Amino acid sequence: MRGAVWVALLFVVLALYLFKRVQVVPMQTARIIERLGAYSRTLSPGVHFLLPIIERKREDIDLKEWQVHFHEPIILADSLLSTVEAQMWASVVDPVAAAYQVSDHVEATRMAALTSLRHFLGLRILDDITSSFHEIDGLIRSHTNEVVTSWGIQINRFAMTRITGPQDIQVLSLIHI
Repeated sequence: MRGAVWVALLFVVLALYLFKRVQVVPMQTARIIERLGAYSRTLSPGVHFLLPIIERKREDIDLKEWQVHFHEPIILADSLLSTVEAQMWASVVDPVAAAYQVSDHVEATRMAALTSLRHFLGLRILDDITSSFHEIDGLIRSHTNEVVTSWGIQINRFAMTRITGPQDIQVLSLIHI
């Protein structure tokens, strides 16, 4: 009788362990799986089973588009300190690259876009910026896309929405769709 209790207990523990190896991946998510510490595969939405002991989940990558708001002081070419507000929308197109090429793909993408924003606006005077808002948005978007493509990221849209200069000059931009 004692042996049957131990067998039943062992069966329950084994069943619970195997049940925990079942992975349910939600929609708009890619789950990165490693086998013995190296990349094995990417799980798409649905139900999957991981091999006990040798496979583990590294991380979930959100495939939905995310939005970043910038509100940054920038020194322009005419030495004016201006505050720029901008919006950026990006998404992951290669979950493996997003997981392995950069430690935090969202923050790295934000910093790459901010660097591009400061670079392109720092080369221009305020009058040039106000007359070529959409052109600058396109330059920032394409330059940032060049940087983040190797990370598996795509910049979908970028739009400066407001520039406030020393005399509270405000310029509005339409959001690129």
